[in-house]
Amino acid sequence: MNEKNKTSNSTPFLTFQPIRSVIEKVLEVQKVSSSFPKFPELNAVCNEVIDPKLIVLASPPSLGKTALALAMMCHIAVEKKIPCGLFSLEMDACHIGLRLLSIETKENLSKAPIVIVDTPMMSIEELNCAIQYMVHNDSVKAVFIDYLGLIQGTTYFQNRHEHQLEIISALKNLVKKFGITVIVNVQLSSDKSDIIRQSHFENIAEQADTVLVLDRDAKSNEPKIKIIRKST
Repeated sequence: MNEKNKTSNSTPFLTFQPIRSVIEKVLEVQKVSSSFPKFPELNAVCNEVIDPKLIVLASPPSLGKTALALAMMCHIAVEKKIPCGLFSLEMDACHIGLRLLSIETKENLSKAPIVIVDTPMMSIEELNCAIQYMVHNDSVKAVFIDYLGLIQGTTYFQNRHEHQLEIISALKNLVKKFGITVIVNVQLSSDKSDIIRQSHFENIAEQADTVLVLDRDAKSNEPKIKIIRKST
């Protein structure tokens, strides 16, 4: 599979990078074992990608939501052979490749049906075009986006919370439009007493079909995850 590029009058140049080409660029990297804990209950969530839905993966800063999303993507693409797309709006593809090599072997990743776009600060219109391209050309069924706060909207909002609500609603529409599952990372406030931000996240979570909240246990300080599935 060759690298695929897409240009249009309304979008900047995007590079769709198959995982094999990303791994080939990551030279002299040794596989290291990941210290991130495994959550067996996530297997059921990964199984749900066969049905279109919006999944929100939320955590405070630096707790591991990107690592968890990448682990989920590896499970879906490597173990289940389901084509996945990854929009990394903060880290470049080679950095993502390094992190994936801490989860999976080079041999397995090189054969995995994963396509990466690492264009920063994409707009929702660009995501729409890119997802359409992935679905048509790579039969992508699950799309990971890291993360919500870096997606540009169509309307200017002075309030960042209103902006993110517009984006999450647009992502919900993309799920319906393309019949795919979208897993989007959302950054929570590290201040649990921040009622305004907590209320804002509740509004975002209302749009999702499944919500995963990654946090730390108050006593052991070990990572824990809470999974909320909405009734349909």
